[in-house]
Amino acid sequence: MEQILLPSRLGWVTIPTGHILRLEGDGNYTVFILIDGQRLVYSKTISFFESQLPFPFVRVHKSTIVNLGYLSQGKQNKKKELLMTDGYRVAISRRRRNDVKSWLSQYRDFSHNSI
Repeated sequence: MEQILLPSRLGWVTIPTGHILRLEGDGNYTVFILIDGQRLVYSKTISFFESQLPFPFVRVHKSTIVNLGYLSQGKQNKKKELLMTDGYRVAISRRRRNDVKSWLSQYRDFSHNSI
C-alpha cells in the first residue's frame, strides 16, 4: 500500500494513502480527513499535496481532493456533487465536471483490473 510522509509535532508521520478519504484546502492550510474520522491540519496548500498523491486521488474543486475509493455506491449526482462513504457531499466545480466523469470511468476500469 502506498504511503505519504507528513510532518508532525513529534517528527514525521507515515499515513497509508488508503486511509485518506479526502483533503480540504483552506487558504494556506490543508485538512486531511481520514477514514477513522481523524482530521489532520497542515500548513501547506492543497496544490502542494495534489502532486504527491497517486490516482485515485483527484481534485474535484479548487478546495477539495477526493479518494475515488471512498465514493458511496448509492445514487450519485455526477454533474454537481459526489457522495462520500462518510455521508459528506463534495461539490464538483463546473470547470472539472468533464474531468470527473472521465476519472470515474478510469477508476471503474482501475478497480476492476486490480481485483
